[in-house]
Amino acid sequence: MSKLEANYAYELDMRLKAKQIKAWDKQHKISFDVNGKHICNYYVDFIVYHNDDTIELVECKGMETDIWKLKRRLLEALFLPEHPEYSYTVVK
Repeated sequence: MSKLEANYAYELDMRLKAKQIKAWDKQHKISFDVNGKHICNYYVDFIVYHNDDTIELVECKGMETDIWKLKRRLLEALFLPEHPEYSYTVVK
C-alpha cells in the first residue's frame, strides 16, 4: 500500500467513525468481459458505500501508467454505463 493509499484509508476510517459513510473496503475487483471473453481484471484501490446507497470506486494514483489509462477507459466504457449507482474518483 502506498503512502497516498494509507492516508486515504485513514481518511475513510475517520469518515466511517463520523458516520459520513456506511462502509468501505480495499482492492475491489472488477472483471472486464467482452462477448463472453475475459479481457482483464481491474483492482480499484477502494470501494466506498455511501449513506445514500451510492457506491464510489476510488483509485489513488501517484503515476499514471499506460496500463492504468487503458483500464480506466475500459471502466468508463464497459462498467460505469451499466452501473449508474457507481461513481469513479481518482485521488492524486
